[in-house]
Amino acid sequence: MCKKISIIIPCYNTEPYIDRCLTSLTNQTIGLEHLSVICVNDASTDNTWKLLESWKKRFPNDITLINSAQNGRQGTARNTALPYAATPYVTYLDSDDWVEPDMYEKMYQTAESYGCDIVFCGMFRDSGDTPVIRRPNPSAWLLAIDSAEERKKFIVHNTIKYSCCDKLIRTDFLTSHQIAFPEKLAYEDIYWGSMLYLYAKKICIMEDNFYHYYINPNSTVLAADCPYHKDILQINELRWQMYQSRNVLEDYRHELEYDFLVSGYLLALKILALRYTTDTWHDYRQLYKNTLAHIPDYTANPYLSLFTSFQRLQLQLLKNPLSHGEWQEYCNFLKTHPSMK
Repeated sequence: MCKKISIIIPCYNTEPYIDRCLTSLTNQTIGLEHLSVICVNDASTDNTWKLLESWKKRFPNDITLINSAQNGRQGTARNTALPYAATPYVTYLDSDDWVEPDMYEKMYQTAESYGCDIVFCGMFRDSGDTPVIRRPNPSAWLLAIDSAEERKKFIVHNTIKYSCCDKLIRTDFLTSHQIAFPEKLAYEDIYWGSMLYLYAKKICIMEDNFYHYYINPNSTVLAADCPYHKDILQINELRWQMYQSRNVLEDYRHELEYDFLVSGYLLALKILALRYTTDTWHDYRQLYKNTLAHIPDYTANPYLSLFTSFQRLQLQLLKNPLSHGEWQEYCNFLKTHPSMK
């Protein structure tokens, strides 16, 4: 039976969730025989590997296991698995999440019907406690990026976000453009997703919410006072270096600067203020210096009007950086600001 989609799943200490995740794949209407499930055990210290082995015994033709001796975070695990994806399409699934039964059938049919580079769907933010209801009669539309002007709009509107788990992607699209994740860093999907905006030519956007994103208080994104939250600073620098090495700033500088200010500078401000109870003033100063080095005068950006009034206030910190005491006051203010909830 011909495999159609490879599903790459990084697994690190997800013993309580991995059965739910993999069960959602056995229930796929496309049929498990059409899926190649590639699980990467990222040096788990619980019983994740034993559970994966039991799943492999049940579905030896459909599940591939990779056991990593060292933890490399999600980016490393996904990069390690991609060469094993011998299918026309690839997607990613986090091991504490799960998917609707018809997700991959409908996304595959859409990709084949329209010859898409990427099919993008909606997702639920799901606590796992109460049933969620899919919207009735969801629509879908095709987006063709056939000119520089269309790509500029695509970048500025952040049309398909950055996450890798809500997308079905042509495997040769990823390999031909050398689209890979930064390794051993958190917030790796921002770097990875940014490259999609540079090269995608045909995208189908499906409004249907197929993906269940588990609201896990111990997840990478929500855990407090973890050193890896500061990886966002390095991700920002790697992303800017990637733009330079791929020679895209000449054609899309204003758009990429705008996107960088939103998903780089402003996001990093939020992370440094909200994810730490310890002092992050020196990290804030580094963010300030790095951002100014790349975007010396944000006020010249033609997309300035797209920022909210609160975002424009935060951007003014690039002109008037905060003192140590002012930064602490700013963090306390941000933790109570309605826009941060």
